[in-house]
Amino acid sequence: QSLEGNLQSFVSGQLLLGLFMATTLSIAFWFLGVPYFLLFAVFIGAMELIPFIGATLGIGTVGIIVAFIDWWLTLKVLIVAIAMQQVKDNIVAPRIMGNLTGLSPVIIFAALLLGGKIGGLLGVILAIPLTGVLKSIVEVVLNPKLPPQTGSFFYNPLDEDGEMRGWGEGEI
Repeated sequence: QSLEGNLQSFVSGQLLLGLFMATTLSIAFWFLGVPYFLLFAVFIGAMELIPFIGATLGIGTVGIIVAFIDWWLTLKVLIVAIAMQQVKDNIVAPRIMGNLTGLSPVIIFAALLLGGKIGGLLGVILAIPLTGVLKSIVEVVLNPKLPPQTGSFFYNPLDEDGEMRGWGEGEI
């Protein structure tokens, strides 16, 4: 896969994680009796599209708004939302991102830690797509089934069977 393909997989994963948060929190908020539960849950799910800090910003914003309604309800909302965020971050996200990018959850965690250490927030955001590209490059380099490069970069003189094209047929 290319960088574009890995970035597309990453964005698709973020969309799925946002949908997961919106769905689970809408059910939880409805159960808690939160007014405008669907609006708040969809807002947190939409904020999930901002990688790694979006859900936290969404939960904080919803917590502040619900605090104007009822303090005890705010505490319940924050506990449930933070618990769901932990489930999403530690269980659901590595599996979804792993399935979409072809990376194992351990590699994803290591890439996120290394990306954060090297590049801060931008490094964390780019860690998964760049690790996917690196994986693709390593797979191509280590693939023993690739034919040796001969001739031009744009023209491969070998046909599908590995024979030289045109030899023995009077075409050359």
